[in-house]
Amino acid sequence: NPEPLNPKTSPLKYFQGGEEYSRPQIGEETNPPTKERFIGVARVLELEEAPSGFKDKGVFWWLSHLSNYILTPNHKLMRLLTAAKNAVGFRSPILGMHIRQGDSCLKGTGRVCFKAEDYVREFERMRGKYGVNTVFVATDSPNILGEMRALRPQTNWLSLEGSKHVEELKGAGLPAVMNPILRTRMGLLDRRIVAEVSLVDLFLLAYSDYLVVQFSSAFSILALELSSATKGYIPPFIGIDGPWRTLVN
Repeated sequence: NPEPLNPKTSPLKYFQGGEEYSRPQIGEETNPPTKERFIGVARVLELEEAPSGFKDKGVFWWLSHLSNYILTPNHKLMRLLTAAKNAVGFRSPILGMHIRQGDSCLKGTGRVCFKAEDYVREFERMRGKYGVNTVFVATDSPNILGEMRALRPQTNWLSLEGSKHVEELKGAGLPAVMNPILRTRMGLLDRRIVAEVSLVDLFLLAYSDYLVVQFSSAFSILALELSSATKGYIPPFIGIDGPWRTLVN
C-alpha cells in the first residue's frame, strides 16, 4: 500500500485532459490578483489571472476545472440526478435555460428582470441554428415557465416544478420579498432540501447541450464552467445580460 500523503510536502497529482498536474506545495502559491466590483449592492470579486502553474491555460479553464473538481457528485447526488432526469424526461439534444427573477426583479439589485418573451427570443435563435426543441428550465419563478409555454406551445419545456422539494422552497405564508437564502438562514427552510434542489438544477444545466443563461448570476456562471469542464469544450451559449464573468465569490 502506498504511504499516506503529507499535505505539507507531497503534491497532489491528478490527470485532466490527458495531462498530469500537481498541486503547489503550501507556501509556494500566492493569491492570484482579483478586482472588486459591485452588482447593485452586492460586492463581488473577479479573478484577473489564473494561478502561476496554470497561467497558460487561462482564467476560464482554471475556474471551470476547479469548479468541476470541487463539485464532483457523490453517489447520493448521482442517484438524485438520475431520478431527476427520468422524472422530467431529460434527453439530448436539449437546451438548458437559467432564469433568475425573484430578487432580480426588485429595485437596487443591479440585475435586469427579463420577461418571458426575452427568453423565448433567445431560445428561437438557438433553435434556428441547432434545431433544438427541448428546453430544461431552472428558475425561481414558476410563473414565467407557464408564460413561455403559452408563447411557444410546440416546444417541450421541462423543469422540476411540482416536486415536493420545490413546493417547500416556495415557503408558503412567507413574504414574497424574502428570498430562499434569507429563509434558509432564518431556519425557515430545510438546508438539505435547498442544497439538493439547487445542485440538481445546476447539474442538469451543465449536462445540457446548449445554454441560455444570466451571467449576473453566479449560478449561471457556474453552470457554464461545469458544462465546459465535463464536456471538454465550451458549449454553444447565450448570455442574455452580457458576457461570462470571472466571479470567484
